[in-house]
Amino acid sequence: MAGKRLRAGKLRNLIAVHSNADTRDTYGGVVSGWSELTTLYAKIEAGGGSESVSGDQVSASAAFKFVCRFNPDVVTITPQMRVIYDSRTFDIVAVENVAELDVGLTISCVELSL
Repeated sequence: MAGKRLRAGKLRNLIAVHSNADTRDTYGGVVSGWSELTTLYAKIEAGGGSESVSGDQVSASAAFKFVCRFNPDVVTITPQMRVIYDSRTFDIVAVENVAELDVGLTISCVELSL
């Protein structure tokens, strides 16, 4: 992608990036919850999947990459955050500033299905 621009037509999927934050309830207890930080248009690339058995439970996971434009005004996206797309939740594994050129971001994620 070095020297290339991201074509707008490929960035057609609207995703939301959420961050986990602790707040206090009316009784002073700590409540953990997710809040939306930003929305971005991205291209979705499906990766491989896997399935594992632990005890009597089978769990499956699928890898995805969300490619979006780099925007210095957008908060820094970290693996402690998650992506929501089409009512599906994806845990962020890694975030790469493609070729360190501040042109595109690749957000690597895993979707867990129970």
